[in-house]
Amino acid sequence: MRLLLVASLLVAALTGCTSRNLDLTVPWIVYADEAPVFDQPSLDAEPVGHLVQGDRIAGPVTVDPDTNVEWLAFERDGRTLHAPRMHLTRPHPRNLARPGDLPIGEEIVDRWWGIPLDYEPSDLVPVPERFASGRGEHTLRREACEALVAMFEAAEAEGLHLRVSSSYRSGPRQVEIYTRNIARNPAQRSSAPPGHSEHQLGTTVDLRSRDGGGGQGFARTPESAWLERNGARFGWVRSYYPHTVPQTGYISEPWHWRYHGPERAPALAAQRQAGAPPVTIEPEVPSELPLLPDPLYLDRDSAPDQPRGPGRRR
Repeated sequence: MRLLLVASLLVAALTGCTSRNLDLTVPWIVYADEAPVFDQPSLDAEPVGHLVQGDRIAGPVTVDPDTNVEWLAFERDGRTLHAPRMHLTRPHPRNLARPGDLPIGEEIVDRWWGIPLDYEPSDLVPVPERFASGRGEHTLRREACEALVAMFEAAEAEGLHLRVSSSYRSGPRQVEIYTRNIARNPAQRSSAPPGHSEHQLGTTVDLRSRDGGGGQGFARTPESAWLERNGARFGWVRSYYPHTVPQTGYISEPWHWRYHGPERAPALAAQRQAGAPPVTIEPEVPSELPLLPDPLYLDRDSAPDQPRGPGRRR
């Protein structure tokens, strides 16, 4: 039996009682090899079918109040089906508008809008070793890296010492991290779904103090307080505060900072720190983007072998 899914109107925020009015003519895409579909939003139920990598579906994202797991719900002839949000990604049309590197500060990345999994900036450069923490090389886009070095040196002039513990992260690497984390806790909100991590932009870092202050404890360090006062003049803004959870979908992370450029950063930082609601950016849907999702086969063994849509993979 073939089921064609139709776009819905609302996306629920993490509270379960707030809605995000987004343009859901843009479908979600299955990034996992396979995504189960259920009659009810419960991972303990038996799947009634499966989506495969590259399938597109649309509908409201809801949150199970008992488990805090996110689901994409859709209806047909009065029957509601559910796909776990954890297997889906949705690039924002603005992030698809032109080839090449995304304009710094204009990228739209949160829990509901993302970038293609294969996006990788062309101008990544290594963060100087003296500002790096942990094993392995840290990289950022060139402009962001130069601004980071200037910011760290300014902090050092005041006796403070910042270090980078994480920086650019590829789409496939985010798949690995997210898959591992949701296996432990399907409802977790600290690890971003693939395509929805600011780290993939190449303009985002996780920070700690040289003397070991990291994680939530970073907020209690002099380095964190210095960043809150001075980061924006170097183009850097903290992404996630306790009061921004409904807008971003992510928990408070005092260590997570993104480069927006010195022109945009001061106003954005003031807005974030004050808890003002973000400016809503409605997507402009490119004409070549399919507005209707592809069919879902509830019984794939009996589905006809037919060509798959553009950009789809078996």
